[in-house]
Amino acid sequence: MKKNAKKTSALPEKLTAAYLAAILGVYPIFIGTGGYIEITVQKWYCYLILTGIYMIVMLFLPLELALTGENSLASPRTLWQHMTAPQKLILLYWLFSGVSALLSIDKSIAFWGTGRCEGFLAITLYCGSFLFVSSCAKPKRWMLWVFAIAMSLCCILSVIQLAGNNPLRLYPDG
Repeated sequence: MKKNAKKTSALPEKLTAAYLAAILGVYPIFIGTGGYIEITVQKWYCYLILTGIYMIVMLFLPLELALTGENSLASPRTLWQHMTAPQKLILLYWLFSGVSALLSIDKSIAFWGTGRCEGFLAITLYCGSFLFVSSCAKPKRWMLWVFAIAMSLCCILSVIQLAGNNPLRLYPDG
């Protein structure tokens, strides 16, 4: 019984580690298929997919564990009491952003954002991923290595492009 409880308590940490590996390793070097003109939109979709999947799994994991009897759901009051000051401030920021979006004249832009993806949906993903990662992540050396390798690849590509080459065909001719 204790082994099973240990496995389920380690699951959020493992899922968070997988998410961090994707965000630190895949996201920085992801360029999409549309070239430089589409890179912002392509990276947004990459972030939406990675963070959306992570947040959906992390939101439903406690519910699934409660339904199977392996864990019980904590009350909102208990959750609030166990939050750190930065987590509480981020949650309050998210709530005020939601109220602001609801009271906005143009609710569509307030929710979805414009070309820079700064709407309430983006704020929800940023705040949610912060809350989950800050609660479940255990910093490990491999995370630094994954990020360092991804940044090194970005820097190498930048130097190649500064030399006048276009190895990934990101820029149109001329």
